[in-house]
Amino acid sequence: MKLSDKEFKAMQMGWRKWYIEHVELTTFRRLGLQVKDKDVLEVGCGNGFAASLIMKQEPRSYTGMDIMTEQLALARKHGLHNARFIEGSADNLEAFEDESLDVILDFCILHHVEGWRKFFDECHRVLRKGGCVYVADLSKKCIHIVDKLFHWEHSEDALFTFDEFEREANQRGFVTMDKVIDFGLEGYFRFMKTEKKSKIRLEKDTVMETLVMPLYGRAVCSRKYPNVFKDESAEEAVGKIDYDFNLLQFSEPTIMVWAMRRQMMCERAREYLKEHPKATIVNIGAGCEENFSLVDNGLCRFINLDLPEVIKAREMLVPLREREKNVAMSAFDMKWLDEVESKREDGLFVMSGGVLMYFHEEEIKPLFLALAERFPDGRICFDAENKKGVEKSNAVVRKSGNKQALVVLAVDDAEKMFKPWSSRFKTIVTYNDLPHSVKKEKKIPFSTKMMLWMAFKLGYMKLVEISFE
Repeated sequence: MKLSDKEFKAMQMGWRKWYIEHVELTTFRRLGLQVKDKDVLEVGCGNGFAASLIMKQEPRSYTGMDIMTEQLALARKHGLHNARFIEGSADNLEAFEDESLDVILDFCILHHVEGWRKFFDECHRVLRKGGCVYVADLSKKCIHIVDKLFHWEHSEDALFTFDEFEREANQRGFVTMDKVIDFGLEGYFRFMKTEKKSKIRLEKDTVMETLVMPLYGRAVCSRKYPNVFKDESAEEAVGKIDYDFNLLQFSEPTIMVWAMRRQMMCERAREYLKEHPKATIVNIGAGCEENFSLVDNGLCRFINLDLPEVIKAREMLVPLREREKNVAMSAFDMKWLDEVESKREDGLFVMSGGVLMYFHEEEIKPLFLALAERFPDGRICFDAENKKGVEKSNAVVRKSGNKQALVVLAVDDAEKMFKPWSSRFKTIVTYNDLPHSVKKEKKIPFSTKMMLWMAFKLGYMKLVEISFE
């Protein structure tokens, strides 16, 4: 559908260029937009306002598409080198070959496209693996208000609610990586292309649903802050799961905790490998985490330990690397220790993120004692929370609708709590500092950094590392 004369004139005014630059494009960047050295398509490019800004970011190629020839004529007047403008509709991208684009942009034009559902099918076809669609658009409610005020006459068949819009995108092979919705009127979305087949279905109130929360958090952080939290395995895994990620409405500090936990634990493992290069690293409750790539020194071995049903799902999501294996067994069944192939003197480093806090002291104590007895030069590193942190974590879990996976282990003073367990516990160290990489990352909002820093200092989150002798 073409713009009405009244709307066409309004779109040529200076306010529209200002809004694209300072609101829409700025929000896209907050959602993770990067176009440098990428092949970019802007649907409904209009008079080229956005194109002139995008080309400054040095994409490998830029194509602007619009159904109105008069808009294309205005866009070409910008004289943008290496930018091309073609006639066409967002629901028909036949001008592009399969898997030929990296980024597709919509600056508030899909509410003009009656075939907006087909738009997602076309995007899925032309985007490369991991490619993204960035959408800024208006809800049906907003358009009704606009039409009443300005008489711009939009087609009812092209309008949508944001819930409907997101659901259609998800059903057509896209996962929602991030979104911002202002008062239910204007919405910004980042959708990432995933495979349409071989998805693993998750049921509510299950162990696997609990594992999805940190996986999704790491994927979001990977796309949003790749300089700090790049995790391609999480991004790919999220795309293979049949689950309504819209249920996971967590704050940014909450999802960053999951990404930081992985980063911090792998850093501790790398430190251990400096002294024990042939050690075996064990990830208890590995879930869908891919940590081996962050610690591999070319000599160590890696074991992903989790329950049989979780390992079964993991094997569909995360491929194994050389010197790595999955062990389908409870961490409290000490038979898994027989799976450690390296020599006793080579060492053992056990990491466990988001697991032990769900068990009582009497349940985890036998595990710790067995590790200390069998690997006297080994270590275990796990995350913990004090009593107040436990209360906050359980509030987050309840928000997801899962009332089964509640935290029960509160660690206020790790030394006081664990030292009496065994004379083989050589040192007990607590790490409660915000990682330097997070502190220096300029893209992370200062308010988020302050909240995370406070959480560490107040004991809401910490790492505890116990060394054996």
